[in-house]
Amino acid sequence: MIRRLCADDLVAFQSYRSDPELARFQGWSATSDEAALVFLNDMHAMTLFETGKWSQLGIVDDGRLVGDIGVYVDDQQCYAELGFTLSQTVQGRGIATRAVKEVIDMIWSCTNVDRIQSLTDARNSRAILLLDRVGMTLVGQSAADYKGESCIELSYTLSRS
Repeated sequence: MIRRLCADDLVAFQSYRSDPELARFQGWSATSDEAALVFLNDMHAMTLFETGKWSQLGIVDDGRLVGDIGVYVDDQQCYAELGFTLSQTVQGRGIATRAVKEVIDMIWSCTNVDRIQSLTDARNSRAILLLDRVGMTLVGQSAADYKGESCIELSYTLSRS
């Protein structure tokens, strides 16, 4: 279900990452095949959960890439930040929930972080439901401007204890 991204993922990666509805709530934008290939190769080669850097892992269903999960571990390993993307073609089947739970377990076992946090736009109802399902707690909200739109950013957290 979770694995490193690789060059063979290019077509599937570009397919869901070029979906404007998915990109609406994400920190990334659609990119060229060349740039995507560099990204996939970089993520394949990097040290998993290296402090101060984002690690991106692939979500696989029936042998094909259908999404990815980004994890950032801060320099002091106090917290990790988690973000996720899942192709609309497979949403609603519990794939993202299982994948996020698996990555949360990986973070707990591979790092010393005390908490995992995630941010989402209040309009992203699917992400909010997923964060609730994996046991994260809403801890705050703030007005934000994201990709030229005013929004409310919700902050979620999950403590190791």
